[in-house]
Amino acid sequence: MTEPDEAPPPPLCELAVDAGFAAAFDLDALIETWDAADLEALQSHLDAHAAASEGEDEHNLCVLLAAVTTFHFRPDNATEPYGPMLVMGERRSAIPADFSDQQLALFLELADRIRRLDLRARLADMVWVEKRKALRPFLRRSGELALNSFLALAAQELDAGRLHGFWKAFERATRLAVLLKSGTPEQLASLCACAVPMMNEQNKPGLLHRLLKLAQDWELMSGADIREAALASAEKCDGDRNWHAAVEMTLFAGTTHDKGEKAQADALRLRAAGIFERAAEYVAAGSALQAAHFMERAIEIYRRVAGTKDQRDRCHRRLLEFQNAINGEMSSRSYPIDLRELIEAARQAVSGKDFFDALWELLTCARSPSVAELRQRVRENAQEFPLSQMFSGTVLDRDGKPVSRFSGVDEDADDAQSGIRHKMIELANLQHHICAHGSLKPAIQVIAAEHQIMAHRFETLIVHAPFVPEGREHVFCVAFQRMFEGKLMEAIHLLLPQVENAIRHVLKQHGVVTSKVKQDMTQEDLNLNEMLFGSTGAETEKIFGADLLFDLQSILVDRSGPNLRNTIAHGKAELGDMYSHDALYFCWMILRLCCLPLAQHWNVLAHLDETGELPASQADDLPD
Repeated sequence: MTEPDEAPPPPLCELAVDAGFAAAFDLDALIETWDAADLEALQSHLDAHAAASEGEDEHNLCVLLAAVTTFHFRPDNATEPYGPMLVMGERRSAIPADFSDQQLALFLELADRIRRLDLRARLADMVWVEKRKALRPFLRRSGELALNSFLALAAQELDAGRLHGFWKAFERATRLAVLLKSGTPEQLASLCACAVPMMNEQNKPGLLHRLLKLAQDWELMSGADIREAALASAEKCDGDRNWHAAVEMTLFAGTTHDKGEKAQADALRLRAAGIFERAAEYVAAGSALQAAHFMERAIEIYRRVAGTKDQRDRCHRRLLEFQNAINGEMSSRSYPIDLRELIEAARQAVSGKDFFDALWELLTCARSPSVAELRQRVRENAQEFPLSQMFSGTVLDRDGKPVSRFSGVDEDADDAQSGIRHKMIELANLQHHICAHGSLKPAIQVIAAEHQIMAHRFETLIVHAPFVPEGREHVFCVAFQRMFEGKLMEAIHLLLPQVENAIRHVLKQHGVVTSKVKQDMTQEDLNLNEMLFGSTGAETEKIFGADLLFDLQSILVDRSGPNLRNTIAHGKAELGDMYSHDALYFCWMILRLCCLPLAQHWNVLAHLDETGELPASQADDLPD
């Protein structure tokens, strides 16, 4: 016999506590029997006591208080400082909105008399944050009680040397003081003055920066005092080789100067850039990649200061030297994939067939990766392997120069603003690789061995292809002949410039404007990037489809991919690039783009190829 499932616990708002019991209950005496350093530890004790309680009121009160201690405290959020600690699908942990008006009123009564500061501050703050209509007469009282409790808690944490605890309480107290328009700046300023040297002494530049920024925003310290503290921290961080913190503090110190003190602010920017220059030289012997990073940051800061061309040029030259050494630090990873079955299937699909039948098998053996499927796979990978998907990255060229940067995968952002698009291109490139080596290359080799491949054999198709502009047919035919001969270097150099013009031709045929008027009233054609990504991108997607457009973008112009058009056009491609799987896949993709629109006429064109004659009844059916 199986035990029945336990009933789920009731919602928090349904847990009732008798007011008389709560007034008589000595919560401080109970809490003081436990060794609970913080609210998280207090939660465990409250949960355990609730489970052991015999009375319903005591049980419910402990459950409610335990839920209060689980909030995710966000003191930087002035109006919603308490969020759920856990979110799992449609479920989450407690937030202030989960409690009833009666429970909030009970919390305020408890906060008035308990001695534990962190719990008192939170209970009173909940009432202030919720601002329920039924509790409106008590809002000012709850806000001031929360403010005074956070101030006392900040002082207590500071006296104990717990700087993180101090900062959370102090930041919330400051936000409340501003919202309440309370006359407590002297207390805040006094706490701030005591905390600054302690944070510097304990080497907490991150906390100190936030404290000084808050002091600057609400005028808790003078600009000169803030600048002195920031520069003292920067000097200490520089000596400790914490260069990022040193630069951050130095640049922050510059913000304390008035608008009329631009020269002084620029001097601090120059000092910050100099820190990164020194850091780059210091780490260069151990890591060219890290040195390049520091030098990039130095250039970025120099750009903010007028008259620094010499410094920028000097840094740029060193940056190039560091970048040239980066490849020596990089390592490659490879994973074997067994393609034998795929290769054999590709060979059998085209072997022993007429040229046009074999060509059709080649054209239909694969398709462009589905954008929707790629996006879904990226999102699934992000859920299954969250750590590997959350980091940002940089794409480097062969000289070590960054050509593209991407963020971690953010499921709430669009593809372009997160790492989703980059990961989609990575997956698409893997599919291209498998397709090229597992299907295209073996099929092409069999076709080339069994048939005499001459340029004129493609003319029957290409002269009728809507993709090919008039007068360019022979160039495409020769390029496809070279592809079947294995001369991909020649094929790709022939096709790449023609593809840009062919896309422009197709867009024109659909009424899309493919040129732009410049300021001097001259006109120029849109380049490939502009046609695939720019103002015509929506029209291009309607014509070619989202999957093919993504394929063209990822292969030809997206810097997260092989960027084939730009590397070939600017002479940056090496010999291996011209015979790579990307080159083969691109040539096949363009052949497919030329031929698939002729699918309904394929048998007629095959007959024309074999006999050189076309039945008069079918001649008019072929596209021009």
